[in-house]
Amino acid sequence: MKKRPSQQILLSEVQLFLAEKRTYFPLLRTGLAVFGLPLTILAFLVATIGYHNIFDIPWVATFSVVILALVSLIGLYVTY
Repeated sequence: MKKRPSQQILLSEVQLFLAEKRTYFPLLRTGLAVFGLPLTILAFLVATIGYHNIFDIPWVATFSVVILALVSLIGLYVTY
């Protein structure tokens, strides 16, 4: 005969699942916001390309791309 878990154990497992879910969703939201920020900045830079020449100061462009990539990676890490 198979032993069935008590109702109290099942209730505590459901509460644990809901607590993990409440913790995960804010973390997911934060990760997506951090990941989306560099994409927004990059889209702004591309949209205003007519007002500046990125090839005049290549170190600024390189620095910007590296920083944006790092922030995107942090966002992906938090989301994953």
